[in-house]
Amino acid sequence: MFASAGKTLQIYSLERNGLKSICKYSPKLEKEIKQISWCHDYSYIALLQENEPPQILSVKDPNTHLVLVHTISSVLNVSALKFKSNTKRILALGTKNGELLLYDTKNRCIATTITQLPWEVVALDFYTSNDVAAISNQSLFILNLESANKVELENPDVCTTLKCLNKLQRHLICVGCNNGIVVLWDAENQTKLHQYHFHNRSITGITASLKDKLLVTSGMDNKLCIIDIKTSKESVFKKILHQPITAVEISGCELFMVAGLQDGSIYVYQMSDHLKPQIFSRMHLTSINQVSFINELPMELMENKCNLGDLRETGIQQEMELCEITYNKVTDLDSVESVLNVENDDSIRDLNKSRLQSSTEDNLEISEDKVKLDLIKLINKNYIDFESQLGEHCGRLQVLISSELDSLYSVAARWECFNSMELEDIVRYICGVASTPSETEILTKKSEHDHLAE
Repeated sequence: MFASAGKTLQIYSLERNGLKSICKYSPKLEKEIKQISWCHDYSYIALLQENEPPQILSVKDPNTHLVLVHTISSVLNVSALKFKSNTKRILALGTKNGELLLYDTKNRCIATTITQLPWEVVALDFYTSNDVAAISNQSLFILNLESANKVELENPDVCTTLKCLNKLQRHLICVGCNNGIVVLWDAENQTKLHQYHFHNRSITGITASLKDKLLVTSGMDNKLCIIDIKTSKESVFKKILHQPITAVEISGCELFMVAGLQDGSIYVYQMSDHLKPQIFSRMHLTSINQVSFINELPMELMENKCNLGDLRETGIQQEMELCEITYNKVTDLDSVESVLNVENDDSIRDLNKSRLQSSTEDNLEISEDKVKLDLIKLINKNYIDFESQLGEHCGRLQVLISSELDSLYSVAARWECFNSMELEDIVRYICGVASTPSETEILTKKSEHDHLAE
């Protein structure tokens, strides 16, 4: 499942017949929803309308409706928000005045003020559970919640989009700028790794694929660019749509990529085929400002795994099962929460991991035997078909050869007649008049050959 935000908030499920809208939330004021953020167990979602206080909705039963549980009115001029990656209790807020703070959703009060930035906070994201990234004007700020350490990294233009690439690699932060430049930062070493300039207008969305080591960017220039992080030199794929792409996201299982357009349309692509959308439908009346899947990798998996291969083996198994549940029309959120580590409990995580591993091994064994059986059946069926086709073609070839040989024999017999006769005899032969017994014999042979030829 994933959510999209325009002037309304909608949650969808991907089904075999297309895209199904499960529920929809329409705020009282018809203003653009600029940002949304899921909490770590996906039971709540925070949204921020333009020039309005943040709202927190309950998503415990998305099949009925979304319930507004709290409006944060104690913080003014909020311009950005993001749930802390390992809890639903803390919501990071940034303001137009540059203030960055943590809000306690349980006690409904400000927990702490992190820092004061010189300009408006445009976007927030967590790249670890204790490190938050924020963009403001042309700067990327990296802040540690425990030590209060703050680092400022300058970008080539005003920042518009921020994405911590936890799925791709720890400490990678990607910033999109107003002039179309995308900058990839190493937050740990505080260095610029790469700078891409494949767009010529403002960057609207950034996402990444762990499996293929790909970076996906979208912009107001109607372009969707896919960049190979390994080569880091050029875009491996560019797609130009008929209008600006205002949001983009890849599912946690990395099977699907969703793009939101300026006219409110949603395009769903398979990651194996970027050329043509598998699903496309207009779901909003206004521009889609953000799309967000509910099945991203949990942050604890990111922090406990140093090797990306191990991370994929442990984390993606859970995501694949969740994606399969969603794709097959599961609507009970409790079953989804049983796959994800809802309360961060070690015993639950170990139980889920062992269950998933044993289930995967059984499925692999069954799948291998089934493949062998299907392969044998396919070979037998094709062998019989090929044998029948070969016999049919051989029969046709034999008839053709016999016909051609008969024609050759007829021509050869005629030439033999000409070689054994004088000129006068040839004339009489052509005219069909015989004057001697030998000519009669030749004409008889000619007649027989002509009959065979017919």
